Amino acid sequence: MLWLIPNGFLSDKMANDSTPPKPAQAPPVTEIGWKDIATLMNPGSEKRQTMRGFDERIVDIVDYHIRGTHWIWEERGVGRIYNQYRHNTPVWHPHGVSYGRDQVISDTLQMQHTFPDRRAFGDDVMWRVDEEEQTYHFSARITNLAHHWGHGPLGPPTGRRIHWSTLCNCIAHENRIAEEWLIRDETAVVRQLGLDPWELARTMARQEAEWSKQDSPSGDLDRLSGQNAPQVHMPKSGDFDVEDFVRGFLHDAWNVRLLNRVRECCAPNILLHLPGQRELYGTGDYTAHVTGLLAQFPDAQLLVDDLYWNPDRAKGGFKLAVRWTLQGTHEGWGVFGSPTGRRISLMGLSHLYVRNETLVEDYTLYSEIALMKQLVALE
Repeated sequence: MLWLIPNGFLSDKMANDSTPPKPAQAPPVTEIGWKDIATLMNPGSEKRQTMRGFDERIVDIVDYHIRGTHWIWEERGVGRIYNQYRHNTPVWHPHGVSYGRDQVISDTLQMQHTFPDRRAFGDDVMWRVDEEEQTYHFSARITNLAHHWGHGPLGPPTGRRIHWSTLCNCIAHENRIAEEWLIRDETAVVRQLGLDPWELARTMARQEAEWSKQDSPSGDLDRLSGQNAPQVHMPKSGDFDVEDFVRGFLHDAWNVRLLNRVRECCAPNILLHLPGQRELYGTGDYTAHVTGLLAQFPDAQLLVDDLYWNPDRAKGGFKLAVRWTLQGTHEGWGVFGSPTGRRISLMGLSHLYVRNETLVEDYTLYSEIALMKQLVALE
């Protein structure tokens, strides 16, 4: 038996083939890349991810961040936070944790009052999704421009035009952010407003000392097992695994002190973007940065708390979001002054770019003021 179709015939085998047709593939998840805001604000209506329970207009998790941020900040729809954060969302930041969407609204209003013309430019978003649970993890990098035209925690308005970077990691479920980790480049903001970061850290430390007279206990750092040497990372066999590559590099360079790994794993012209708007270039500068922190905190350990990655469709290779914690004791000399013997704990966020199995760019943020505050607490 032959099956007639407009352009010819199908064989019996083809006609009886019960293999179901493949479903049409959804378009790829939004990539900021080189796109203009006009394109990002008009992504169409076709879903690129399931987005169950989200605003019907949202097509994927990158769109959720880009347009959600614009609606709240640029269009002043602060009340949208009621539908975009849970009532009990914790927001972790370098100075502690704030709790609940009411606090998010309060902080947003204060920021808009202090910097009324703030513009938040989305630079990149990395993401991970649990399809079964419909839980979306995403990490966003933002460049902010604003005039200091309002009163705020840093004093009366100066009228200065400033810019700073922000990194934030979020977990979203059914249109609401359930948890957030947020770091702003506080050093850049403070210095552009003409303030002294150390003096601000001392003021904050005095205020916090009035709230609590008790130091947090410090246990032993487990980078070493007794008197044994730290374990070197053993890379996975087989094809290149970008997550294993980055985890191994961070562990070996920071925890095993194999600083030669910088030269082995990084491009000769690697770019490193750091707090205070510092820009370092090349493996020599990168090595000096790691060496400087380890010299001041010689028992330091860096632990990766979360990591996920996506293919970088705009530039090729991979892009990764890393949330990490650095702990150590201030027993050496450096930019943070003479040794105080204080134990510090530092939350950090990084966006890393890997091409040709090599780390080529690193955007890292942590709060230097939060670190300073821990060092001056005894004063």
